[in-house]
Amino acid sequence: MRTPGDQAIRERALDPAQSFIVQAPAGSGKTGLLVQRYLALLPTVNEPEEIIAITFTRKAAGEMRQRLIEALAGSRDSCPDDPYSAKTWKLARDAMAHSDSRNWQIEAQPTRLRIQTIDSLCHWIVRRMPWVSGMGGMPLISEQANALYREAARRTLTLIDEPDSWAEDIGTLLTHLDNDLPRTIGLLVNMLSRRDHWLGYLAGQDPDALRPLLEDNLAHAIVDSLNDVRKAVPEVLAADIVWLVNLAASNCTSADSMLMTCNGIKQLPDTTPAALSKWQAIANLLLTQKGEFRKQLTRKQGIYSAKSNEHEEITQRAKQLLAALSDQNQLREYLAGLRLIPQPEYTESQWSTLRALIKILPLASAQLRVLFAERGSVDFIELALGASSALGQSDSPTDLMLSMDYQFRHILVDEFQDTSRLQYSLLEHLTAGWTADEGRTLFLVGDPMQSIYRFREADVGLFLAARRDGLGCINLTPLNLEINFRSTAGIVEWINRCFSEAMPNDNDIARGAVCFEPSKAHHAGPVDEAVSIHPLINADAISEAERVIVIIK
Repeated sequence: MRTPGDQAIRERALDPAQSFIVQAPAGSGKTGLLVQRYLALLPTVNEPEEIIAITFTRKAAGEMRQRLIEALAGSRDSCPDDPYSAKTWKLARDAMAHSDSRNWQIEAQPTRLRIQTIDSLCHWIVRRMPWVSGMGGMPLISEQANALYREAARRTLTLIDEPDSWAEDIGTLLTHLDNDLPRTIGLLVNMLSRRDHWLGYLAGQDPDALRPLLEDNLAHAIVDSLNDVRKAVPEVLAADIVWLVNLAASNCTSADSMLMTCNGIKQLPDTTPAALSKWQAIANLLLTQKGEFRKQLTRKQGIYSAKSNEHEEITQRAKQLLAALSDQNQLREYLAGLRLIPQPEYTESQWSTLRALIKILPLASAQLRVLFAERGSVDFIELALGASSALGQSDSPTDLMLSMDYQFRHILVDEFQDTSRLQYSLLEHLTAGWTADEGRTLFLVGDPMQSIYRFREADVGLFLAARRDGLGCINLTPLNLEINFRSTAGIVEWINRCFSEAMPNDNDIARGAVCFEPSKAHHAGPVDEAVSIHPLINADAISEAERVIVIIK
């Protein structure tokens, strides 16, 4: 096997004195890199338990453990010929020499190699200090907790019959939702399944004190969205859009139409929150109800002239503009998104409903905790919340946190793009006491283009944020692997070409939008006709199966 083109990056990633975040696309050999990194770290520690590798599935943990054990066992044999295997063999040989000198007996006790899922790590933390975590005895873990969420929501809403302050808030929420009880329960279920996103902000808070902060955050989000739209407008079309909007606004007959705010504009609106209505008017003018660019504009949209000799000219100019906009997909998506954005300040009616919700959600969470205690079962979020409680805060760590700070020297995380905010916070807790000069390292590996665990509240924006800013107090050096060992050149080139067009042009942390990073094939192969597409439009399962059989034959 020849040396891959990004070998220098792979060698750098093995430096046991530095912390890295590695973007490793599909087929780039990230598991092999993690194994080599683990082996490179073993000679630097007093005990193997000072290294912990965290994965997101038991299968991934089992694979990494098996490859580590095989590498260590193989170090007793002669050095392999190919460069990758030879490198692994040398690292494993050094690790075994250190193991022998420290009498680790790692071959007889492979469980000393700490490789576990993030959930099992949380379980281990809670088990060590159950009274601090608030869980008491160890509960069962429920992977399908929707029934518990639904029961907690139902119990919360029944408090409307209690003669206390909850009745008014629950009544406000139900009134807002037209007393639709199933819908209200469904919304509370959805929020309980995401409580790690909001519980820390709402629990014990005065809702009225939160209002300025919420409106300020909303204003910032509006500015970000408007900046995106403005940047997406081709400059060569800006003047024609202004002309079109002015024409439609001048012919507008409804005094309360958003278009009236655009009457007389001489350039595209600015990107301040006050300009949101103008941009929304532009979006409504250019887009259909389904969010597609209009193919034509008529008198109904205000595109006409009282002078008959001007009408044809106006119609043609409008048609030319729409044709030029038809392939501006990013602009179309941004304009469609603007329609969903609320105004930067809440009305009193809106705030009344939101205020009630801010008070009800922690109550629903408390009802859920009671249910967990009754059933002896928790979800993954509660397990992670319990682990965070057991560790304490960075400025007031628990005894367990202090002992773990002493124990862990190196943390490796696989599939980091699938990290949730709560799991990210847990990693911040685990590394909170680290300093730059004590030789501790964090090694994060993942591919934000492959984020799949949305059902577990994974937030790919966290990968992008860690790559840009580090994690907690840990500075991370970003590395990119680019060689694909899995696929031939034709397949890699097809993926590069198609996905570069399908994915965003730029990374966006707030939205979790990830741009495409191309790969290079390690194996030669035909470039042409590497991928064949067999489209089935509106086909049923039987038709699909029949087509698959034909293709196979």
